[in-house]
Formats: sequence, C-alpha cells, structure tokens
Amino acid sequence: MGGVNFARSAIIPTGAKAVVKSDTTVLPSKTVGLYIGVTGDVVVTMWGEGAAITFTAVPVGILDGNFKHVMDATAATNIVALYLV
Repeated sequence: MGGVNFARSAIIPTGAKAVVKSDTTVLPSKTVGLYIGVTGDVVVTMWGEGAAITFTAVPVGILDGNFKHVMDATAATNIVALYLV
C-alpha cells in the first residue's frame, strides 16, 4: 500500500494535528491524509461514507484519503492528520 508523494502531488497539506484515536472525535473536514508513525491496522471512516473500513498492516508513511474518524480499533500509532487550512 503506497502513500502519496506530496512533492509530486497537486494537494499539499498546510496543517497537521496529532490524532487521538476515537470513534467519535472528528478530524478536520479537509484532511488529505494520515501520517502513520508505527505500522499497524488503521480503522477509519471517510467523509463520503458512514461505514468503518480497515486498512490492514499500513506501513510507516502517508495514507492518503479524506478521513473523518480514526477509530479506537486502530492498531497503528503515532498518527498525524494532514489537512488543508
């Protein structure tokens, strides 16, 4: 599962915020990706969908997407939300 290389991407994040894993805490609506600091499963919801989805064994790096929640069931750690200000 490759991440996005922001040096080549048209979308460059302009803000970052440490993620607190929670089934109810909402990430910024303009989240464009997550930095994963320690490998593991990442369970999220997306702004366009309601159901949780599990990304299995996500490696250290960037997981791009418009995420709404990083759920309690997430095993990966040291996660930072990357977003547009």
